[in-house]
Amino acid sequence: MTVTDRGLLIAVAGGVLNLAVMTLHSQPIIATAAADQSGGLGVLGIWALVLVGPWLLGAIPTHMYADHGAVCPLLATGVLTGACLWNGITAPPSESLTSLYYEAWPFFLVVLVVVGIAEQCLRTGHAVDSNRSSQE
Repeated sequence: MTVTDRGLLIAVAGGVLNLAVMTLHSQPIIATAAADQSGGLGVLGIWALVLVGPWLLGAIPTHMYADHGAVCPLLATGVLTGACLWNGITAPPSESLTSLYYEAWPFFLVVLVVVGIAEQCLRTGHAVDSNRSSQE
C-alpha cells in the first residue's frame, strides 16, 4: 500500500467516523428536516446534505493530517463535533448547534481548509517573513 492509498483510506475512515457520530446523535433533527419537505427531491436533498456534509468535514481534515501533517483542521473538527454532541445533550433540539452544523457545513469546511493551508505554509516556511522583507 502506497502512502497516498494509506492517507486516502485513513481519510475515508475519518469521514465515516464523523458521519456515524453525527448521524446517530442527530436523528431528531434529521427527521424534522425530512418531515418539513413534501417528498421527492426535497428529501433527497436533505439526505444528501446530511450524509455528504459530516463525511466531508471528517474526511478532508483527516486527509490533511494523514498526508500533510496538518493538525489544526482535524483538531477543529473534533472540537466542532464534540461541541455538537455536548450541545445536543444539554440544549433542546431547537437551540442545538447541530442544526447549524448541518446547514453551514460548507462554510465550516472552507474555514478548515484555509486553516490547514495556513498551518502547512507556516510549517514549510512559505509564510511571509517580516524580518527578511525589512532587511532587503
